[in-house]
Amino acid sequence: MSDATNSNIPNPGVPFLDQSGRITQVWWAFLLAMFQRTGGTGTPTPPAQIDYTPLIDAQVPYSLFQPEQDAPAPVAYPHVAADAPPEPVSAPYVPADPVEDIFTAGPSFTPGTTTTLTLSKVYTSKAAVLVHFDGTFQATDQYSVSGNTIIFTSAIPVGVSKVYARG
Repeated sequence: MSDATNSNIPNPGVPFLDQSGRITQVWWAFLLAMFQRTGGTGTPTPPAQIDYTPLIDAQVPYSLFQPEQDAPAPVAYPHVAADAPPEPVSAPYVPADPVEDIFTAGPSFTPGTTTTLTLSKVYTSKAAVLVHFDGTFQATDQYSVSGNTIIFTSAIPVGVSKVYARG
C-alpha cells in the first residue's frame, strides 16, 4: 500500500470524540474515506443467524433456564460429632514410579523374528503400556497385551537395537 493511500489515517493520539461528544473532523474524514473505498453502496446483507440452542440442549441434561421451583431440594446431612473419625475413602492405586522394561537385540529379542516379549509386570490393557523401538513411539494398534506378555502385530523390525516398554 502506498503512502498516499495511508495519508488520511489519524495519528494514534488523535481523540475519536471532541469535547462536545461528536466525532472529530480527522476521524470523520477517515471514516468517510473508508466508506468510499469500500464501495459506499450501503449496508451489506448479514449472514443468516445460526441457532445453537439444539446443540446446547443436546449437551446439557436439563434446560439452561430451569425455573426455581424445579431446583432439587437441599440434601440434609446428619449431624456428625466433631471427634468422630472421617469415613475412609478409596482411591485408585497409581504407582509413583512407572516400570520400564528395556529389551536389547541379541539377548532379549531377534530383529525380524521376535513378535512377543515378556514384561516384568502384568498390565490390564495395552493403553497402560507405552512402547518405543529405539526411541520411535509405537501406536497401540501395533501391539496387544495379555497379562505380562506384549504381542506385536508383526516382528520387531530389522535394525531395531532396543525396545522400551513403560507403564
